[in-house]
Amino acid sequence: MNLKIYGLFAGALIVSVSNAEAQQAQFQKPQAFSRTTQQAQETTQQPQKQTRQDVVATVNGDAITKTQLQAKLQTKLQGSQVNPQVAEQFKKQALNELIEIMLIEQHVIDHGPKVASEEVDSVMEGLEQQLQDQGISFSTYLDSRGQSKANFKKSVKGSLAWQKYQREKVTPTNLRAHFQNNRNEFQVEKFEDAQQEVIQSYMASLWGDIIDKQKSKSEIKVINHTSPALPQKSQNAVPNGVPR
Repeated sequence: MNLKIYGLFAGALIVSVSNAEAQQAQFQKPQAFSRTTQQAQETTQQPQKQTRQDVVATVNGDAITKTQLQAKLQTKLQGSQVNPQVAEQFKKQALNELIEIMLIEQHVIDHGPKVASEEVDSVMEGLEQQLQDQGISFSTYLDSRGQSKANFKKSVKGSLAWQKYQREKVTPTNLRAHFQNNRNEFQVEKFEDAQQEVIQSYMASLWGDIIDKQKSKSEIKVINHTSPALPQKSQNAVPNGVPR
């Protein structure tokens, strides 16, 4: 898997918690795809009941909503304006990323390290308090993400499980073995000279292995509704619209 794409994908598993919570979880937080509470406040919506028309895809019965896809498009386009053909390509990329993220989430919940309900509740309570302090209701925050409370709680559990999974797998022994088995990829003689590259490459390989296994046994349905509206160009938009 392309390392840049892996880095973008991995960020989507990270729930929007405070910096203190992220540090407590000891998880490196990629910038792409995380939505802050400030963004939630800026995208305040009235709570709406999810309908069949809101769902753009399902992965083993778990729904991906239009709002989630729209948020991903906003991240990828960063407010830039593109022609319809390019926009459609971005939409397909965004949806594929969301599908892969959900496959990873489902895998680590079912087969990865155990996550106690108390751990999930702690993150949920911390986030609710953070939102309350900023005058944002939890239901409004969930609406801005296009998720129900149950689905969001599952995402929190998946995020925590993924963090634990990384800590289990990224060991000096595994990294050195990956370096030895893929020396041509790094073009250096010593492991010490390519540690960061080895970590990224090793995690990308783990990600790709899970996706390959999950896709072969999963039921993935893409529902062709009207495409979500493209984000409007903002005054602070990044000119080239390059994904972070």
